Amino acid sequence: MVYRFFALVDQNRAGVGEELASNVFTSDGIFAGSVGTFKGTAGMCCTCVGPTVCRETDCLARKELKTCRDQAWTGSLATRRHEVERVFINDAEEVDLVIVGSMTASTRDGEESTHSFLARALLRGQDGKPKIRRYQVLISGAKGLLE
Repeated sequence: MVYRFFALVDQNRAGVGEELASNVFTSDGIFAGSVGTFKGTAGMCCTCVGPTVCRETDCLARKELKTCRDQAWTGSLATRRHEVERVFINDAEEVDLVIVGSMTASTRDGEESTHSFLARALLRGQDGKPKIRRYQVLISGAKGLLE
C-alpha cells in the first residue's frame, strides 16, 4: 500500500486524486501533505445515510480527497520521485507505520534537488483490503535525515 501511494503521488496526470480517494485511502481517510490537508468523511455522501462506508464512485464524502493532487504540480515542478528508505512498524497489528525516505524533484529548467522526509501512515482494512486511514508528513525537506 505504501509503495502504491508513492507511485501515484509521483505521477503528473489527471485522475490521480480519484485513484487515491477510491483505492488507497479509506472513505474517511486524511492526507496531510505538503500542499495541504484533505479529508474524507464517510457517511456524509448524498446517497449514504448514517455512518456507512460509501462505495459510490462519485461520492461527495471523497470529494476533498479526490482533489488532493490538483495543486501538486503547479509552478516550475516537472517531476517528482519518492524513494522509501525504511519503514518502521509501530505496533503488533502492523497498521501504524513510520516511513523514512527521500524525494527528488526537478524543475522545467532542469534543476534537481533531493530532500529527506519522515511520514506516518495509519492503515485500516476496508472492503477486505488494507487502505491508508491517515497519512501525515512529519518532516519534509530535511537535509541529512538519513545520515
